[in-house]
Amino acid sequence: MEELKAYKWPKPNFPIGQEVLDRTTPDDPRGIPDDNLVSLIPRSEYTYSGKTWPRDYMSSCFIPQERIACIPLAGIPNGSSRIQGLLADGDTLYGITGGENAYGFTFRKERVTAHFLAGGISAAAIIKGNETPFILLENGRIITLDGKEIFTLPAAVSCATGNGDRFGGILADGRLFLVKPSERTLLLETCPDKDLSPAVALGKTGLYGASADGFLFHWDGERFRKLNCRMPSFAGRRVYNRVGALLLTEDETSLWGGTSEDGILFECILKDGEVRCYGKPLAGRGIFAMTLSAGTLYGLGGAGCCHIFRRDMRTAELTDEGLLNVSSPRSWCLYEANTLIPDGNGGIWVGEADRISHLFHVSFQ
Repeated sequence: MEELKAYKWPKPNFPIGQEVLDRTTPDDPRGIPDDNLVSLIPRSEYTYSGKTWPRDYMSSCFIPQERIACIPLAGIPNGSSRIQGLLADGDTLYGITGGENAYGFTFRKERVTAHFLAGGISAAAIIKGNETPFILLENGRIITLDGKEIFTLPAAVSCATGNGDRFGGILADGRLFLVKPSERTLLLETCPDKDLSPAVALGKTGLYGASADGFLFHWDGERFRKLNCRMPSFAGRRVYNRVGALLLTEDETSLWGGTSEDGILFECILKDGEVRCYGKPLAGRGIFAMTLSAGTLYGLGGAGCCHIFRRDMRTAELTDEGLLNVSSPRSWCLYEANTLIPDGNGGIWVGEADRISHLFHVSFQ
């Protein structure tokens, strides 16, 4: 018990357990009700969990609007704008969407240009190509942004990612794959466990993933290895969780993960298999995406009420940054997202994953 008391828990920007629901501005006079419609937050100084919180603390539940840019996806219809992947290449940002149809888009000089890719299917992953990006669709087809057919996988895609000049992931039949579109080469592996977590990470040394029971694995294209690393879990909760997000560090010495339901952040040291658990960075459930930028790990979590969290890799401090909420170009609050990448300048790009979606940029400097 004393060890738990001494543990440095994540620092929230608002009281843990309080989510911002149905609010558009910090000045909204309504309190936040619980499930029984009892107001949890009166608009005055009040006491919660033995602590006194100031009247204006609600402002810290939102990331300040001056740090946010919200870009509508012009030319992509509602229902097809769920952002599935992002790719930065110089001064151009590429994206792919899903839903009713698959679209690709470019964002350059404050302008979005949309490209129809395929009907009745979603895009799964995107990587750099020779002249234009390669895009992997969920039905297994690999095409370019301008629609040119490149390659077709032997089955539909269940989960995929891209890194460098390769795609990697899990096929719908449970097999693992690595494909290099520029050379039209494909490697396949039958995984011993057909029930896998919906997250993979791809590096120079191969593909990383996890079984449904939380054990991590590595496949380099020739050899499959089950690692002596397992996702952490609260007592009695392992059956409810999968690995919801994986992130391989640039030097490929450690693999970061987040669980799908309880939202536990952990790290696996690949050299010796040590697993380090960092607790819950967010009050909400789930961790769905992570990225590294300028010495900071950023993540997305909180199903239905998506928050951004960050971990300073130098000080190990965890912070819940709050909700993305804007009033321009229209009043909008981001509730669902599972895509983020660094912008190269200490900020991040976030792709909304809802029926009506936007591209967000968040600055942290």
